[in-house]
Formats: sequence, C-alpha cells, structure tokens
Amino acid sequence: MSNSFVFVAMDNHKAKIWNKGLDIGAKRIDVEAIEPLEEHDARAGEPKGGEAPATFLAEITSHLKDANAILLMGPGKGKASGPLHLRDYLARKYPDLANRIYEIENADIAHTSDNELLAHARIEWARFKNTH
Repeated sequence: MSNSFVFVAMDNHKAKIWNKGLDIGAKRIDVEAIEPLEEHDARAGEPKGGEAPATFLAEITSHLKDANAILLMGPGKGKASGPLHLRDYLARKYPDLANRIYEIENADIAHTSDNELLAHARIEWARFKNTH
C-alpha cells in the first residue's frame, strides 16, 4: 500500500476520482454507470435517487486499492447518497478498503469546480496526515 489519499466525488451514476495527487491539474479518472437509468428529474435532466449499480461501484473500487485514506464526497442522504452506497458496498465486499474511508461529506458536486473540490481535498489530506 502506498502513502496515498484518494478523493472520490460522486453521485449514484457518475464519479470523479483523483488517486494520483490532488494538485490543480491532477489527472482525474471519470467513471460512469452504464446501466440504463429509469428515473429522471425532468427539471435537472439528471437521474434521481435509486441505488448505485454494483458494476459502477466495482469500477470505482478498482481505483481505490492503493489508498491509505479515502475521502468520499457527494450529494444526497440515505438511499440517494452515492458515497453511502459505496461505503456499504466496500463494507460488504472489501472491509479493509471500507476501513480506509477517512471521511464522507455531503456536497453539491455538480455545481462545484474541480479546482474547488481539489482545494477541499487538500485540506482534508493535511488533516489526515496530522492525525495519523
């Protein structure tokens, strides 16, 4: 395991993953659910609620393997929260990875720029290093 901090900004159908650094311009991995979406919010043109598909969660998991700490961020609560679905998926299938989740934060990632997301992740990484 490397000394890395992985940041995942996600909803139930799309994820942005930074696992190779948190600097401005750091390479981002995009993961999108490929299952057909049945429910839509007509106002926003986005999928609403529902469970995150298992294949989507498995794809995200493949990018977490070398993490010492994982920060999850995304919108929603309960069944509408992609980060909580990922946490539960990891707890069932990869408990060691689930134990590496440092923080889960509720945030409107659709209206937050990558640079703003990364700035917040850098603050959390500094906190993690100071406490571990």
